[in-house]
Amino acid sequence: MKMPLFSFEQVSVAHRGRVLLRNISLSLERGESLGIVGPNGAGKSSFLLALMGFRKIVSGKAEFLFRDIRSLKSHEWPKVRKKVGYLPQQLQIDPLFPITAEEVILLGRVGHAGFLRSLTAEDRSITESWIQAFGLNDLRRSPFGQLSGGEQQKVNLARLMAQCPEILLLDEPTAGLDLEWQRTLGELVERIARERTTGIVMVTHEVHQLPPSCQKVVLLRQGEIFKAGTKDEVLTEDLLSQIYGCQVKLSSYGGRAYLLPWRPHD
Repeated sequence: MKMPLFSFEQVSVAHRGRVLLRNISLSLERGESLGIVGPNGAGKSSFLLALMGFRKIVSGKAEFLFRDIRSLKSHEWPKVRKKVGYLPQQLQIDPLFPITAEEVILLGRVGHAGFLRSLTAEDRSITESWIQAFGLNDLRRSPFGQLSGGEQQKVNLARLMAQCPEILLLDEPTAGLDLEWQRTLGELVERIARERTTGIVMVTHEVHQLPPSCQKVVLLRQGEIFKAGTKDEVLTEDLLSQIYGCQVKLSSYGGRAYLLPWRPHD
């Protein structure tokens, strides 16, 4: 019997007295990819933060990586988070901070094993494998803070994979990037999804960012699930028009859905 990487049953989430998510029921198994789509303020990022224990679950049943979230003590969370690869929209680094791209990727191994343990030959071998896999050899000695936004996100993805996570949580990973870097990062996420060695949750307000192999999609609106199902069931012009509050036109190319605001001719 498969055990889900996370399972939420009628979960509500609050922060500083404000309810952010209501009655959320979702689960993800190893090898699955889940896309969470919705406009800004829908609660997408709050969902990821709740999974990692940074937002309070006030009702419902919530399990994450085989632990009951609501019963976890603060000192137990670091051990759980070691198994999580979390990629925020942008990781701000001072351009003058003396850390190279290779050292950032090595941090994935440090986080996996613990800060007090010296890096082993295996740690360096795993790091090297992801440097090569993501084509980062020419950037390895470059100061991380001086890389472009796309280059930084590529390095961050390599860092997460070097960590050997059980689940990847990606929060708008291509936000603010130009079209070429959106394509590059999108292809890397799709590659990881197809390998099916981990679970992936990607939140986005742009449906074309979802990997083609992502077949499980949730539409969030005002902190509640508006619709959940397969990509074909959920990504429809009617449903997307309702959550975005304007009429949209949907098209597909290369396994990705593309959305445009649409005003029919009078």
